[in-house]
Amino acid sequence: MEKLTNREAMELFNLLNSMPVIEDSPKSIMQVKTLRSMKTWFEKHNEELELIDTRNCAVTEKDGIKILLKETLERKRKDKKGEDITEQYKVNVYTPEGQEKRVKEINKLLDSPINVEFNIYQTDDDSGLKLFDKITLQELGFLKEKEQK
Repeated sequence: MEKLTNREAMELFNLLNSMPVIEDSPKSIMQVKTLRSMKTWFEKHNEELELIDTRNCAVTEKDGIKILLKETLERKRKDKKGEDITEQYKVNVYTPEGQEKRVKEINKLLDSPINVEFNIYQTDDDSGLKLFDKITLQELGFLKEKEQK
């Protein structure tokens, strides 16, 4: 199998991470082993994405020090008791040029081959998977293709 791109690795990671884990299931064992194997790749990939964000974020200067511009946003949700909660969080601010450059850099990173190797532990157990997920997991090397009868 060819080396995966970061986009394909992220698709595999997200799909495996969204699947339920069933105790002592052979498929779940291969799923967890693959996700654990991907840990270093995932951390490095996120670090690269953060560097792209930092390089392209709008900045201001205070006392000769460059500071990334952040905007505070609010999100409303309900807590476990059903009561309304308002949470504040910060997001980077980008100029139109910075955002365009950021998107191009992210796409270049996603389309490049992975730079941290990991193992994909294969299984032929496709029980409980939707057709789209089966095909995707076969293409990405996690799910062995069953022989046609």
